[in-house]
Amino acid sequence: MASLTATEMQRIAKVEKREGMQRLSEHFQWNEFVGDSQRQLLHQEFVYEVAMFAVNRGFPWTATSEVARMSKELLPNLKGLERDQAIELTAERVSQCLPSLPEVHHATMFNFIAETYVHHQQLYQAFMSLPAPKNPVVQLKVEVPPVPPQLSEGMDIKEWETQNAVRRLASAQEEKLAEIRQLRQQAGRLQQEQLEATLECFGREGSRGKQEVEKIIHDIVKAQGEKIMETMMKESALIQELLELKIQMKAMARPEPVVLSSHQKTKK
Repeated sequence: MASLTATEMQRIAKVEKREGMQRLSEHFQWNEFVGDSQRQLLHQEFVYEVAMFAVNRGFPWTATSEVARMSKELLPNLKGLERDQAIELTAERVSQCLPSLPEVHHATMFNFIAETYVHHQQLYQAFMSLPAPKNPVVQLKVEVPPVPPQLSEGMDIKEWETQNAVRRLASAQEEKLAEIRQLRQQAGRLQQEQLEATLECFGREGSRGKQEVEKIIHDIVKAQGEKIMETMMKESALIQELLELKIQMKAMARPEPVVLSSHQKTKK
């Protein structure tokens, strides 16, 4: 850890705040808040701000180095003090730090530290009084991957894909068969309902003429025929789709032909 010289303070004052804080911090040992990076950072920023105030006020470079050392020791000692006690200790340390400078410099530095610290005293006190954070203990659970099956139990990728495709086709066939059954049931139920409605109509309205009865029967037969034709067309389309699925399944079940190379053909 190199000593904080006047020349080094000049270099620190020329760089940006972040780099300046880093360079200034390298000249001290920060034992006050070991293990607490946030409070250490607050401490380092306080020291940097006080030192840069002295620089901006035109303090001699040797004096700015002493101001940095004084403020570094001052902040931890203010912990737990009342406001009046903090002000008294600050005035004492400033006088000890700058004995050769005029009183106006003492007053300027004291006012800055008092306004910076005392104005935010409660915040500083609360922050410095927090218990040091404990390193969190994290329990990790290592999950072992499942044991893969034996290679002898494995399956060729093409065979696996074929079996999956066959299962999908079989499921599609079952759906088509279910649609055909449902269509037939609906057609039969509709015909029965229409017939019962016609007979009920005859029963309510009493006797009818022969021609009227023949016309009603003709209309019923015509309507039934149209419904039957519509049902048959739908069923025919479903059966066609079912046949196509069966053809696809049959094609998949057929083994692929073995293609012989020209060398094998010559050998035969």
